[in-house]
Amino acid sequence: MSTPAGVAVPQRPVRRLDRKLSNIAAGRYTPDDFVIADAKDADMAFGVTSAGPVTGAPAAEAGPGRYRTRGEYLGAMRALVAQGELDVILTSAANGERLAQDGSLEDMTLAVRANDSTDIWNNRGGRYIAGALTGVDAPVPTVDGPVDWPGLEAMALGMIERGVSVLAVVHFPAGCVAAVPDGRTWRQGSVRLPREQVRSTTGAGDAFAAGVILGLHEGWPVERCLRLGVASAAASVRSPNTSDGIEPAEACLAEAERAGYRLIG
Repeated sequence: MSTPAGVAVPQRPVRRLDRKLSNIAAGRYTPDDFVIADAKDADMAFGVTSAGPVTGAPAAEAGPGRYRTRGEYLGAMRALVAQGELDVILTSAANGERLAQDGSLEDMTLAVRANDSTDIWNNRGGRYIAGALTGVDAPVPTVDGPVDWPGLEAMALGMIERGVSVLAVVHFPAGCVAAVPDGRTWRQGSVRLPREQVRSTTGAGDAFAAGVILGLHEGWPVERCLRLGVASAAASVRSPNTSDGIEPAEACLAEAERAGYRLIG
């Protein structure tokens, strides 16, 4: 469609992501063009608990079972965007709409999760999505609740049978299990953190995966990979942001050793 003569065409502001991708595509990449993204879509799975527990407040306002509000969750996103370092933020459709409407996005790129109706699985009595792939039905273990370790190991082995070629890992709040193609399995308890140290669980799964993958890259034994995974997750939840609390691998492992791990059955 052509534009009538004399009519100005509004130009969309160039976002930081566009500038960086242009530099990368043109071969002008520098360290400043590293793309920084953050996932703030925990409400897609964790519901009212996604904003993290209330901490640092009077006893009447904090304590077990008290979580920050959606408004506070959005406020944390706005504060993160205002730092001016983030290129992409991933949110639920509802929260992304709110950030766009109030002008909080500035020159950042918004990505939204469009599978709201199928991805809210981590509710009370929920079942792992992996169960649909493996035929093994195991409840989602809570941090201090009972864990069906054999059932979760069977789930990991089921993923191996269906084509996972190196390592299948199932992660949950109380720990993780892993399996390899020769049938061996491992169990690892999560780090025992005092409740008051948990600032936000957003990004804990990503931090866990990053720890395991780093260990595999370094050629570590599986048990050490899993320990780094849970140690990285514990470091992540100590911060209201997803990665501020994560230190180098050895520091994460040392802190986890000091805190101790949950017992495995």
